[in-house]
Amino acid sequence: MVEDIVKSLLADPPAPIPILGDPGIGKTTVSLAAFHDPRVANMFGARRYFVRCDPATTAEALTGEIARTISVELVPNLEARVFAWLTEVPAVLMLDNAETPWEADTEATEHLLTGLSCIPGVALLASIRSGQPPLGPAWRETVMVDPLKLVDAKLAFLAIAGAKHSADKLLDTLVGALGGLPLAITLMAHLASSEPDLAGLWHLWERKHTELLRRPGIETRLGDIAVSFELSIGGQRMTPMARRLLSIAALLPDGILHADLDTLLPDEAMEAARVLRAVRLAYDEHGRLRLLAPVREYVAATYLPEEADRERAVEHYIRLASTLGPVVGAEGGAEATIRLAADLASIEAMIRLGLAATDPSFAIEAAIDLTDFVRFSGFGTESILHDASKYARNQDNLQLRAHCIRSLGDIALQRSEHDAARSRYEEALPLYRQVDNALGEANCIKGLGDIAWRRLDYDAALALYEEALPLYRLIDNLLGEANCICGMGYIALERSDHDAARLLYEEAMPLFRLVGGLLGEANCMHGLGDIELHRSDHDAARLLYEEATPLFRLVGDVLGEANCIQSLGDIALRRSDHDAARGQFETALKLYERIREPYSIGAAHRRLARIARNDNESRSHVETARKAWMSIGRPDLVNELDAEFPLPPPPKRRRKPALAAS
Repeated sequence: MVEDIVKSLLADPPAPIPILGDPGIGKTTVSLAAFHDPRVANMFGARRYFVRCDPATTAEALTGEIARTISVELVPNLEARVFAWLTEVPAVLMLDNAETPWEADTEATEHLLTGLSCIPGVALLASIRSGQPPLGPAWRETVMVDPLKLVDAKLAFLAIAGAKHSADKLLDTLVGALGGLPLAITLMAHLASSEPDLAGLWHLWERKHTELLRRPGIETRLGDIAVSFELSIGGQRMTPMARRLLSIAALLPDGILHADLDTLLPDEAMEAARVLRAVRLAYDEHGRLRLLAPVREYVAATYLPEEADRERAVEHYIRLASTLGPVVGAEGGAEATIRLAADLASIEAMIRLGLAATDPSFAIEAAIDLTDFVRFSGFGTESILHDASKYARNQDNLQLRAHCIRSLGDIALQRSEHDAARSRYEEALPLYRQVDNALGEANCIKGLGDIAWRRLDYDAALALYEEALPLYRLIDNLLGEANCICGMGYIALERSDHDAARLLYEEAMPLFRLVGGLLGEANCMHGLGDIELHRSDHDAARLLYEEATPLFRLVGDVLGEANCIQSLGDIALRRSDHDAARGQFETALKLYERIREPYSIGAAHRRLARIARNDNESRSHVETARKAWMSIGRPDLVNELDAEFPLPPPPKRRRKPALAAS
């Protein structure tokens, strides 16, 4: 970027250069780097003039600032004197923060800039907080200063803070929170330079955010990030509607989808967004209007949205969760997952605001509605459910509290955290019984059955399914009934009773189809594929796995998709096609890692260890599988692993020969 500017300054004739970007983005720094480049200094010598435009609120005042900088006496007809002086010898004229006079006195400033750009031999350079340059001058292509990538941001931070922080585990987290904004990075790095580590600073950032980014006693745009932001927020081009949209956007970490703008600020959003882009307080990325993280943190703390705007945002994102959350795991789940994942941080932020309302029920229900999204997609955490459960308890709403607790159990079960899942189901079960919710009661009992069969306690699992089944039938819940029958099929398969397993899967399949249960249908197909694999009918097994895979993808169930891919790898392995098997296992492993499912991660590494190309590769897979299984308290699996891959005996130490007595 600097090299590009230098070339333009050295060109004959030099075209005027607009340097645009967000507040605190480093426009001045980039301009000065080119301004002081040895080649520019060699060509222009002392006739390089840096003009601070901050004090100038009119074109006339800007002319005065230029005159003072080039040492022209302030006399009447000053503009003509300045132009005449600049015509004498080639010069570089750098106008820093040129948006100040441009915003306040637009037409006259554009006229002045046009005149300056036409002076032969003058290389005009203007840094402007804007998304577009002023009209008038025949500007060269805009130089847009963008936020730093994380790797460059860390280098800039360490250059000031010191290499002692280069291995700090919080380096990426702290620097990443600054959004690549060079001014924020510089100010934070100054603070870090006297710190032994970054833990204290991160703790302060979590409490103070942009309040931290100021140097004591220096209330300028380069010493206090608030001053830098306020120059844009309080600028002449800002409008009341732009400020309203800015306050709304500050609530939303994921930005605002362009299609949602009118929903959040009806009839006014498009013009307000245009203004925010123009003053570089907002930018567009992947079809969204976004704020850089430090800008968002500052605005959120300083400019609260109007109550109606806040309520509209809360309602919109809560409705998004309530509408799309239950779709995950059903037809259309893949599309729902994509939308929810893109807005997840904003959805959770709005649910938390909703939880603080007088009646938090709507927000609690939205948190519950996200359960299947978190279970099946691997995105998000259960933290919003923990918060919702507390509010349900405070409201003394037993049913919503039971829903929250059971949802936490469902997520724990999906991640093979069986002890945590059991605890949640056992906590929710009496609450459901207390409010006579038979469906919730049956779901908890079935969940306990799912845990039992995963822990190989098939008798207990079967008893629990048989306990839940009549409850589902009593309330005509075909989906629950089908899930119990399918679970019994898993148990029959594990006991090698293939005929019984097939009958159970074939009994469950039409029930799933009756209620549109694509996920259950896919699970039955996978189970039938497992039967064919056990019977060594590889072609039939492959067809069933391949039929189930798109159904899992359609509903957004990453675990089911990964299981099918891994099963296809099992077929390839049985056919001694190790390369194909390895490819399938590695693909499945990436999906397991995405959803953070330790049991399956360990199983995939165990398979890869069996076909490793050398001992070191095998040992690496074994160690990773061991860690995954130990993390969920499965020493039984670790023992199986150690039996299959015993550690090599330690090398024998060679005895030194005894020295002869002298």
